[in-house]
Amino acid sequence: AAGMVTSSLLFSRLTVEEGFNAFDVDGDGVVSREDMGASVDSLGLGEFRDLLLRFHEDANRARDGMMSRQEWARALAGVDVQGLLFRPGGEGVSPGEAAGMVGAALLLNQLSIDEGFVAFDADGDGKISMDDMQKSVSHLQLGLSRADVEALHGHLDADRDGVISKNEWTTGMQGADINTVLRGRHLFLVTARPAAARDPQAAPQPGAGAGGASQTRLDQVEGELVAAKAELERLGSELETSQRELLDARAAAGGHDDHLDHKKELEEAQEQLKRRLEELEGARQSEARAQAERQQANDRLQQVELDLNALQAQLAAPPLP
Repeated sequence: AAGMVTSSLLFSRLTVEEGFNAFDVDGDGVVSREDMGASVDSLGLGEFRDLLLRFHEDANRARDGMMSRQEWARALAGVDVQGLLFRPGGEGVSPGEAAGMVGAALLLNQLSIDEGFVAFDADGDGKISMDDMQKSVSHLQLGLSRADVEALHGHLDADRDGVISKNEWTTGMQGADINTVLRGRHLFLVTARPAAARDPQAAPQPGAGAGGASQTRLDQVEGELVAAKAELERLGSELETSQRELLDARAAAGGHDDHLDHKKELEEAQEQLKRRLEELEGARQSEARAQAERQQANDRLQQVELDLNALQAQLAAPPLP
């Protein structure tokens, strides 16, 4: 179930934090079982109700029925999302479904339709040949046979001139039924919940106030830290794969610029993520210190109130005869 949620957030282009907010219907900083049920209804995910409720139960380690941001992030960390778009059973696919698979792959890789055209145009000549299509589909690990790829290419090549122009690509991708492809693989699209749409009158969670808000912020930072560490681990694995591919390509053909460029991109992304981890760790430590200081201040205030009540009681007592 965690893999289903993680994958669906990737396809929906939502971060772990945005995904949490999408399911936190009343905006109180936790996802209750009621929130999860309401999200299922509002997002039209009826067929996934049992799986999502099971995910909620498994992720809620505190077993209080209230999944925190930290529990959400931990449940989604380190989930393997490889091979998501393989067709169940490995049967041949229709050209329409293959187009939906490609469209879903663009979502997964955070690419727009225009960026997808550039990526599929392997030789950079401004059109997608059958050879370009085969290379790109193989790289995406969609599990399509040669016959499937040929049918897909013909489906997108509206004027039948043997290549796919940018306009043909755009028209085909805009008409691709991505949602059906995802549903067929037990995945779904999630819409980010606008801040204004969240209930401003939501009851505060237990311990609300200065201390409660501080704990919520600390949970949020720690959740982001867990998610960032998982992303760093994923990037490290992908970098190792890219390095192996680069070595293989060099051995076979004396070098391969595409693999080298991809390796550099991964290294840059890894460095950026490391810096982000340092920032998050600093924020976590700062928030923890601030929370401790607020707690000390609250303790002192309570002691002052106790002393004041005792003094008032003495003043109100009748004088001794």
